[in-house]
Amino acid sequence: MQELEATVQTIKVSYPTDRLNDRKLVLFTSLDDWNSPVEPVRVEDNLMVFEVESIEPLFQFKPCLRGGEGEDSWSVGSDYISPQPDERLIYPSFESSIHGTI
Repeated sequence: MQELEATVQTIKVSYPTDRLNDRKLVLFTSLDDWNSPVEPVRVEDNLMVFEVESIEPLFQFKPCLRGGEGEDSWSVGSDYISPQPDERLIYPSFESSIHGTI
């Protein structure tokens, strides 16, 4: 039986750093039952770059703004699904409603 090799998924999150307000943007994934935050490996202006290593062909992830006292703000909407080894660029929202108005 062939052993699966881990691949690295690059996820780029575009979010204005001036709106972080002493919080940090992290990712949570389904790979560890949503328990451990993934920190960005690089921050370039308003772009946070994350790398997630996995042997799974698909996994879910969700951006989260972490505050000092365990105050977490999850991005609005459904979880993202990440196929590997494609690179993803996402634009999460933390303050808006998931329902629009006409």
